[in-house]
Amino acid sequence: MKHHLCRLVFLILITGLMGCGGSSSPPDGSAADSGSPDSGNLDSGGPTDGGVGVVLTETQFPIDPNAIIVDKDHPNAGNDLSTPGRGGSDAPFASIQHALSELARRGRTLYVKPAATPYFEPYRMSGLDAGGITIKLEGTEESPFVISGYPGLSMPVIDQQRGASTYLVGYDYQATEDSDPATKGLNGFLIESGSKHVTIRGFEIRNTSGIGIITKDGTTLAITIEYNHIHNCYGVDNIAAVRLDWADGAIVRENILHDTYSSRLDSNPLTDEPYGLASGIHGYRPTRSQIYNNEIYNVKKGVFEKQSHPDLTPGHTIYWNRIHDVAGPAFELGLIGSSAAPNRDDKFYENIIERSGSIIAVITGESNAQPDGLLVRNNTAVDVTSFFAMTPVTNVEIYNNIVVGSVSGVMVGVDERAPWTSGITYIDNNCYYTGGVTKFITGWYGSEMREYDSLGSWQTAFSSGLSASTLSADPDLNSIDEDPAFVGAGDYHLQAGSPAAGAGRDGVDMGAYRTGTERIGPSWRLPSS
Repeated sequence: MKHHLCRLVFLILITGLMGCGGSSSPPDGSAADSGSPDSGNLDSGGPTDGGVGVVLTETQFPIDPNAIIVDKDHPNAGNDLSTPGRGGSDAPFASIQHALSELARRGRTLYVKPAATPYFEPYRMSGLDAGGITIKLEGTEESPFVISGYPGLSMPVIDQQRGASTYLVGYDYQATEDSDPATKGLNGFLIESGSKHVTIRGFEIRNTSGIGIITKDGTTLAITIEYNHIHNCYGVDNIAAVRLDWADGAIVRENILHDTYSSRLDSNPLTDEPYGLASGIHGYRPTRSQIYNNEIYNVKKGVFEKQSHPDLTPGHTIYWNRIHDVAGPAFELGLIGSSAAPNRDDKFYENIIERSGSIIAVITGESNAQPDGLLVRNNTAVDVTSFFAMTPVTNVEIYNNIVVGSVSGVMVGVDERAPWTSGITYIDNNCYYTGGVTKFITGWYGSEMREYDSLGSWQTAFSSGLSASTLSADPDLNSIDEDPAFVGAGDYHLQAGSPAAGAGRDGVDMGAYRTGTERIGPSWRLPSS
């Protein structure tokens, strides 16, 4: 589906906006879930699902009077630090990158005002293999650094023109001229290793020749990426709107991410671009990240965890997202690369997935130890090609999901690479309403593939001889093949009397609206074109 989106203009609406000062919690993903706290600093409250809201308002985000300001259209804008008060409202910076040097010295907040033409910042710091507005800041939990659009104004646009990065002379991080003159890619924001407690908020970022926002190799801590519109990112390989490399405790929330492209490929099934699709969110070795209340579309993979963290710490927790028009899986747990570390305890719940290749794909064959821990619960999927495709992971739980429409299979693979095994500890209380065409397939990657052509035959799979290395008991005994009775087109709340209401594990509703009050997707949306 081709999406033609005009430039985002904010509506200054105060009523019903999400507050960001609270610390309420999503469900923690346990079977006996009662809304107990999960890790992370999370929003409380919010508008009803699908409401149009301002991304940044003075009510949500009170203006810091001591902030450094970037306003390239101001008549006194410049980058010369000899100007008294440079960075103040009367003499703002013209460049985001130059303003960051002052932020590190005399402030905690940097505001960027919108401009008549987009910001174009094709810089690269010495020694880096790619460019972009480069951040190297160490805040604290009590006093983070914030790089933000100006509250109450329209969103500032960073358009990198699909250009190449050039070496920046005169910035703090460099001492000598760059010895590598090669053309290098250009991201939007590049967060360097060692950065801690940094928030990037309220930007439109487009036309990169790399990633929209990337955390670079080496550990970053507590990076928050929120309320951004990131799209039309181009590059050769491993391209995404957001990329979390070695990010510890990152939060990616309230963003709209779409249209990412790999120039290695020359076609895709979703858009008119002459390139193949890339990922919405991609990552190498992230740990303890939370990804929620985002909208992701026109990509190859919604969220792609290509490698897990070598310290065997928990990976992604992904919830309350709206993911649609994806050529491949909404979430791929890849573990791709020579001797990649195994995953630990990824969670994917209360998401809505529409018109996509699959909900989950797990490809673990190259891991260097037994992958372990995966929760897939309370998701609603409409018109997906397949529900679940899995190679060896132990301690897998799959329950309370609703799958509706053109689904071809639920696939449980057994990889031939020893000694890793599969171990689904719970698969039940799901709704498969697919017109009777769903196949349940085991041994997908192995030499003994079995197909079950109906829910009824699948429900006897274990007792009729399926290996205990795949299932520990007969699957889906309490699952149903009935119309879940959604409220309406695009509204996946359950009607009163729905057969999926109260039919989930522990008596909760099946599907993304486990309690009926969840807000799925961002609290704001793009205006129609």
